[in-house]
Amino acid sequence: MQAAAVTMEKIAAATSTVAEKMTSLAHRSEEIGKVVSVIQEISEQNQSAGLGTPPSKRPAPGSMAADLPSSPVRCAAWPSAPRAPRGDCRHHPQHSG
Repeated sequence: MQAAAVTMEKIAAATSTVAEKMTSLAHRSEEIGKVVSVIQEISEQNQSAGLGTPPSKRPAPGSMAADLPSSPVRCAAWPSAPRAPRGDCRHHPQHSG
């Protein structure tokens, strides 16, 4: 009988902990919802502004292209180091000629 009481106390404590965590997650979910709303508003503003794209070049609303950025993302080229000729490797003596 006493073992059952101890088990019930453990279950009650675990249930309380789970309830606290669920409340915390609910608050965090609300905060995330606010952030998502701000991002959506910014996205809508950018789409309505066209990001400098002339109307004739804008994709039709509802098309897959309408969800893409108006201008392509540009990436810088990867830096490259000049390669040492074979047999002239200063970093690995076994490769030096």
